[in-house]
Amino acid sequence: MEQNTPMHRDAIKKQLKDAYGKVVYTYTTHLKEASLLARKNAVIKVGIIMLSAISTCGILGVIFKWWEDGLAIITALVSLGNMVLGTYSKGANLEHRELQHRGVANRLWRIREKYLALLTDFDGIDETKLIERRDLLTEQVADVY
Repeated sequence: MEQNTPMHRDAIKKQLKDAYGKVVYTYTTHLKEASLLARKNAVIKVGIIMLSAISTCGILGVIFKWWEDGLAIITALVSLGNMVLGTYSKGANLEHRELQHRGVANRLWRIREKYLALLTDFDGIDETKLIERRDLLTEQVADVY
């Protein structure tokens, strides 16, 4: 296809729209994943606090001799659960992963806005400049990916 024809400009516009859609999709996916990780982290932290409180109550019950054997077993199991949950939380590194997803989303937001501006200004830009800006945006997306 020959450059500087209406068909070539249409092909460039179609390609820009497609790339814009992919960036928007990836941006949204990273935000949703960050949100899910934040929610999961919050639930785990609340679980750790609750298990700590329950095990503390169990230890107090054992100290004050309230149903010693049963409370000792329950407290040991709850403490084990607390340790497992705490270990998982530390190993899963949910906060760090959430921040990574948010960082990628923030970088993609800027690129998304550049694509939108390019599509908005499309009719007033020379085809050579369009190709240059398209290629630059493609490089920026590749750097983020």
